[in-house]
Amino acid sequence: MSQPLQQVSSNSEDELLSEFSNILTPKIDSMGDSQEISDTELSGQFEKRIERTTSDSVTGEEDEKEQMQKLRSAINCHQDEFEVLHDRIQSLKSRVFDLEFEAQEYRNEIRENQEKIENLEIWNVENETYYLEAIELLEKAKNVDFIAYDGAKMKELEQENKELKEKIEELKEELSEERRRNLTVCRSKIQVKFDELSYYMKQCELYQEIENRDEKLREKDKEIVNLQLDVLDLKLKIQKPSSLVKKNTQLVKEIKEAKKTIQKLEDEAILSAEKVPDFSTDPTATEDSSCVSKAEYNRKVYELEYANEQIAMILGDQEEKKKREDDDEKKMLKAQIEELNETIRLMSQW
Repeated sequence: MSQPLQQVSSNSEDELLSEFSNILTPKIDSMGDSQEISDTELSGQFEKRIERTTSDSVTGEEDEKEQMQKLRSAINCHQDEFEVLHDRIQSLKSRVFDLEFEAQEYRNEIRENQEKIENLEIWNVENETYYLEAIELLEKAKNVDFIAYDGAKMKELEQENKELKEKIEELKEELSEERRRNLTVCRSKIQVKFDELSYYMKQCELYQEIENRDEKLREKDKEIVNLQLDVLDLKLKIQKPSSLVKKNTQLVKEIKEAKKTIQKLEDEAILSAEKVPDFSTDPTATEDSSCVSKAEYNRKVYELEYANEQIAMILGDQEEKKKREDDDEKKMLKAQIEELNETIRLMSQW
């Protein structure tokens, strides 16, 4: 029973060691490859980003220059961290190779100890067989009359039997002690290596998490660059006059010209009313002409007043609409700028 149990334990230990080595080696290799790829991609992306931001920063604003300097310093810090992580991953790869080599040595030692244990068990079985045969001979001797053997021969056989029993007991004790000692040593070594492998697995997971965070930082840096470009576009939109302002300016000019035309018509109406001829000979005709001129004058005055009211209403509506649209646009732009600045500040802190 002890031999199959020992074989099962040794096989399970070999399977554990091989399984951890198979899990750890491709993971660290993939981490190293992904690290190298991410380093090259990051350097290219950041060089492109620096070229874009430097070309857009011709406006000469000091705040944008400071932000670019901060971004460059952050890029340098990230590159240094990536180099350190790459070195650590390479050292982990070499460490895993050493651990696999040591694990192979321990497997060889375990196999040698297993062979020793099997040899001892075979020897024990042979001794037990010899002992059982001797006991059978003694049992047979009890029922046989020994004519040729005397008492001295019987004592010699009993002494040999006793010595054989003592040797068998000693061999059993040595075998059990050797087995326990080998098992204890192997289990302790395997436990130590298992702890080391678990520690390095945790370190690899930690480095993978750091790499994922760095990937998130790179994405946030891209978002910051895009947000800065959006801020520049908004500033340019704020600086440029909108089409609504141009339309309002043109409308104001047209209204001024209309006012001038209305004033001119009023002056002409007043002059025409003053220049009405005075026919004293025909009072009826004079009265009719004066009524007609007054009615025409009143009609023109009414038309002018109505036109003035319409112009005032149009001006008021246009000014109110323009003011409301300008206020809405300013509020929207201000909210967007504040949101972008807050996002940039949070990204830089994070």
